[in-house]
Amino acid sequence: MTKNEDRKTQKIAYNDRSREQGFTLIELSIVILIFAIMVTPLLSLYSRYIEEKKIVTSKEVLADANSRLATYYSSRGVYPCPSDLSKGLGNTDMGIDFCGSSSFAAVALAIPLNTCINGGGICRVEGTRDMDGDGFNDPILIGGVPFATLAAKQEGTVGIDDVARDAWGNMLYYAISQNLTSASHTNLNRIENGLINDYSYGVIDAKDEFGNDTSGMNGDAQFLVFSPGPNQIGAFTISGAISLPCDTTTTEGENCDQDGTFASALGNYDANTASRYDDLIYFNKIPTGDLWGYILNTSTGTTTASIKNHNAGNVGILTTSPQAKLDVNGTLSTPSILANAYCKPSGAGVTGCLPLDFFWYSYTSPTLKSTPSGNVFVKNTCSQHYEAITSIKNGQVTCTKVSAPPAPTGPKECDSGYYVTGIKTDGCIYCSGGTSPKC
Repeated sequence: MTKNEDRKTQKIAYNDRSREQGFTLIELSIVILIFAIMVTPLLSLYSRYIEEKKIVTSKEVLADANSRLATYYSSRGVYPCPSDLSKGLGNTDMGIDFCGSSSFAAVALAIPLNTCINGGGICRVEGTRDMDGDGFNDPILIGGVPFATLAAKQEGTVGIDDVARDAWGNMLYYAISQNLTSASHTNLNRIENGLINDYSYGVIDAKDEFGNDTSGMNGDAQFLVFSPGPNQIGAFTISGAISLPCDTTTTEGENCDQDGTFASALGNYDANTASRYDDLIYFNKIPTGDLWGYILNTSTGTTTASIKNHNAGNVGILTTSPQAKLDVNGTLSTPSILANAYCKPSGAGVTGCLPLDFFWYSYTSPTLKSTPSGNVFVKNTCSQHYEAITSIKNGQVTCTKVSAPPAPTGPKECDSGYYVTGIKTDGCIYCSGGTSPKC
């Protein structure tokens, strides 16, 4: 073998060994591409798993906050005020009931209605209705969960991550009907218009994304807790700063626009559109009494056998739009009834009511009678012979003349074995056995 032939043999052997020792750059690129294609769905699934885990954790925190606030109320008869969300780590007021040891009037009432202070850390807004009878809708306080106060009052370990912060690092919001945070406004055994009223009034409105009542509330939620969700819109951080400003053009903007209405959407929408909603929210109403309550005898201080509707609205039977405290759209059967008058649903005007004796005393001529809606002239009897009442309007009967029946002629009797059961105005008689009238 010549030297040239020997070099060729060595070169071929070297090339073979090179192929055995590794991949070419193209082959390595193909392997990496295949691996990336296989791993990408797994990374997406893992990311979704982490997000779902945060949702579960945040719901647990909300449930714990809800439970501790309810326990606070059940043992004290009042709720705590919210904490100031602008008080972050290092501030001695972080997580403290905003009303604190100061008087209710000097602290909470000092905030003008529909106003936020400390950069939105604590707000006082108008509620949905007037339940204390002062002529104005009752206020709502909005802030954070007072975790430090709950820990002190309930003698347990309650930290930020237990009841006050979600899994995305957002501080939870807490809104409360303000009157329920003060012992001087407690509704327990409160006497209202001669009624022992133990129904706790909430004034927070719960709506879905379509503006309908939801969460079993009808503008009477006592309090709520909510998380701004993963997009952190309108959220406060643990340092007391706003993560991202509130976007009132979206569905979830209802929860950070500082009013008395909050949204609990039927579904979550992540798209960057007006329907976007990723908040987590819990509405709460702890009933402390019945819908119906006994009326108080103010002279003796004892309850009577009479009851009254505690509900702020009207109650309907066979109607979805009741016009009175108890509106029955149908036949109501009762062995007895006690009332001062029979009135129209509105009860407006001096002709809105009729006195009860309208139906059993005879008023041939218009007679002045006193009713809950004022004095009215009533007439319930036709004054002429052969007149019949055809309608009643404004306390007056309308009479129409009717033809006189023919005079009875001759004696009438039932067949043998039967007896008379009735007599018609024309002289005919009814007999037992269901036979036709005998004329």
